[in-house]
Amino acid sequence: MYPFYDEKLYTDDKCIKCKQCTKYCPVQNITFNDKTVWGSNCVSCFGCVNRCPQNAIQVGKKTHGKRRYVHPKNKNIYF
Repeated sequence: MYPFYDEKLYTDDKCIKCKQCTKYCPVQNITFNDKTVWGSNCVSCFGCVNRCPQNAIQVGKKTHGKRRYVHPKNKNIYF
């Protein structure tokens, strides 16, 4: 499902349902019903992970407690 990563993306209990993740996905692969849902077209850019204002999107167990990064030149870029 995620071609360059073997772990699933998911939101944890910090998610405030702001839907910002849907704005940052370059392939429009994220939908939102009662929870965040990633489709099968994920390109593993992790824009949603790094741009989530609550750090609520996780990649398996590998991102818990880890810092997120957005290059300063890209702070205002939306796809």
